Amino acid sequence: SSTTYCSLWSSAFYWIRDTLIPSNTPTSLDFWGMKTESYNTLALGGNQLIDFSYYVHNYSDDAFNGTVYVSVYLSTNDTISTADTYLGQYAFNWSTGPKGTAHLSYDTIAPYIPSDTPSGQYYLGIIVNNADLTASNNDSSGQDAHPIFVVARPELDVRSVDAENGFHCVGESMDVDFSVQNWGGANVPNWTARIKMSQDSTITDSDWTVGTFNYGALNAGTTVNKSESITVPSFVAGPWYVGVIVETSSGEILESNNTRVDPTPINIGFCPDLHVVSVNAPDSGVFHRNDIMAVSTLVRNNGYTTSDHTNIHFYASTDTTITSRDYHLGWLQVSTPFAGQSVNFQANVGFPSMPDGQYYIGVLVDSAEETDYSDNSGYDSVRITYAGDPCGVDLNNDGTLDVFDIITFLDAFERQDRAADWNHDGSYDVFDVIAFLSEFDAGC
Repeated sequence: SSTTYCSLWSSAFYWIRDTLIPSNTPTSLDFWGMKTESYNTLALGGNQLIDFSYYVHNYSDDAFNGTVYVSVYLSTNDTISTADTYLGQYAFNWSTGPKGTAHLSYDTIAPYIPSDTPSGQYYLGIIVNNADLTASNNDSSGQDAHPIFVVARPELDVRSVDAENGFHCVGESMDVDFSVQNWGGANVPNWTARIKMSQDSTITDSDWTVGTFNYGALNAGTTVNKSESITVPSFVAGPWYVGVIVETSSGEILESNNTRVDPTPINIGFCPDLHVVSVNAPDSGVFHRNDIMAVSTLVRNNGYTTSDHTNIHFYASTDTTITSRDYHLGWLQVSTPFAGQSVNFQANVGFPSMPDGQYYIGVLVDSAEETDYSDNSGYDSVRITYAGDPCGVDLNNDGTLDVFDIITFLDAFERQDRAADWNHDGSYDVFDVIAFLSEFDAGC
């Protein structure tokens, strides 16, 4: 036969009870943290534990009447210390005599597992924070720590949204910048961002989706900045808010932070969209300074409305990229074609002083607000020939070289007009003045 009981001589029993234990029991208050427990042996990152309990033992001959403060920790091993992940603090009032033990249990206020906790094996434990005789036994380490396995989850958070503020025409491209953070404990293999527009500042699934963008992995603890281009849709004119909703097929901790809106609305309106269809200049001939040339251009309005005014500028360019830095020949201010209408405009333009050579005759059109500016230029593919100035320094074309020509040059120089770039180096400096005065002094 066998037994789990042991026998002691009565003298040994009394010695243990009356001598050994009393002689090793401190007379000053000494708390022990003991036996941390929870129903959970498995927990999801970001979730609250079902329940949580622990014991605090007064291992002393001293009575206690006051508040006990206990901190809870999550540790990667069963040695609980303040270096572990802090989960929170509990406090309870306790009146006890020597060798008293308190058992505390919580459910609705049980601690949460932090959202950014990686998957793995952990231990729950406590540390009694009250000052006592021996701080080294205030924790529930070893067999008193509760083992728990944490399953990490991702958590996407839209940190910011910034749309291009101001007025935008229907049909134009607009950039939307936004920042997304995964502050969960698990990676996201893929995720989606939907750019939304709403007439109020609350972005929901029912608002208009104006762009959907799919992305790859977003690792735990990382933040990405995205910039996407959308086309402004043909909504009702007026203020509209731009927001972003993100989502992933991986289970998130919560979704209330998956949406954010730019607090400043944009304004949407219907605008013209001018398109230079063609440019026609003479196919032959040699031109000099102050010569007049007839040019026509066909302009179409691909937009929704008619602009208050349109400017058509004519240029001579050494290449097929027409810009305002080319040689300006003249301009027209016209009524914009109606929406969907094409109009042929004609102008007689004059040549300024330019280097000799061959040039493309081009056009730039502009309106106050427009849907698309990329098609506002055009050129005649046949180049014309410019063969110099009969008398370049006679800038006011009165047939006489005098102070008024100098004044005309200095006025052009002050405005940085291409006509004042006398040495044709692309700069406006003293060398242009010297070159002009030298030619002026030589006469024609």
